[in-house]
Amino acid sequence: MGPVSTTGDDGIQIFRTCIYFKDTKFYALWKGGNFTAAGCDPQPDTEIQENRSPDDYVAHLQNKLKENHAFARKALKKVSIYQKKRYDLNAKKRIFKRGEAVWIYDPIRKKGVCSKLTPKWKGPFIIEKRIDDVTYRVKRSLRQPSTVYHVDRLALYQGRNVPSWASRFRRMMDLEEANNDQQLDKPVG
Repeated sequence: MGPVSTTGDDGIQIFRTCIYFKDTKFYALWKGGNFTAAGCDPQPDTEIQENRSPDDYVAHLQNKLKENHAFARKALKKVSIYQKKRYDLNAKKRIFKRGEAVWIYDPIRKKGVCSKLTPKWKGPFIIEKRIDDVTYRVKRSLRQPSTVYHVDRLALYQGRNVPSWASRFRRMMDLEEANNDQQLDKPVG
């Protein structure tokens, strides 16, 4: 939908736009003149007159802009609530334990390589730490620093071929955890 201009009786073009986000697509509502779209029922603007001072006209336009901004914010809030409800319908609560092997969804496209045939899931990698309900710190190898991923990009690895560094890393984590437990059990003297 392109810009819509309406010309009133006094020959002034009225452009007032209100944009809101709806279901991952942008829609624009054009208000002005006799044009009606998506539930808007605009009335011709009788307040705009040719003999009005420029300051009054600017103040009038600023007020209209504030009204349209408030309308857009209200529509954005309504749509975000709707989208959250739709997301929560299909969302599954998944919890990974420390030391578990996981796949990572990593759909990086490389120039000159057919993205259709490249694997999107990489791994297996090891969960190093659970940061909160939806984020985990994942170790890709012993030498690389760990990276934080959202739970939606992780899937449990159920294969037998876990890399050799993963078992060494698990033993290191177990030893570290045992040392922390021993330090907590020591009396402070």
